[in-house]
Amino acid sequence: MKRFIIIFICAIFIIGCVSHNLRSYKPLVKNEKSITVPPGGLMLIGAIKDVLQKNNWVLYVDKAQTVHKGEINPSVNVTSKEVFKTRYRLNIKFQQYDVCIPGGRDNPALFYDIAITDNNDDAEVMSLSGQGCQRHIVEKFEEWLNSK
Repeated sequence: MKRFIIIFICAIFIIGCVSHNLRSYKPLVKNEKSITVPPGGLMLIGAIKDVLQKNNWVLYVDKAQTVHKGEINPSVNVTSKEVFKTRYRLNIKFQQYDVCIPGGRDNPALFYDIAITDNNDDAEVMSLSGQGCQRHIVEKFEEWLNSK
């Protein structure tokens, strides 16, 4: 009985530590699979880039160019806009707070926020945020990616 109570408490603790908030705002254009990604491959960044590549996305690591438009006259009116080579842009923020079992260092527990933006109209396509094990986060992201 004592063993059952310990297992029950551990299960409640583990379940209480996981949350995934997925918000899908607009569909992806499936024949335009190009995305600007952050440089590097640290933890969640590398794992999400691997999923995108596995699903035939073209990844670009680049800085947006700024385009200025306007006229030179007595009342100068110049506007600026960032221009990307890709249809979509990936933004990822995360912070490790622990490790998940099983997995240890290969499966960190993270607070995270992932967003995909459409570069054509600057509209957010989706956001996925919360806390949990990296493997589950990546599974949720890939599940969303393949559901569209």
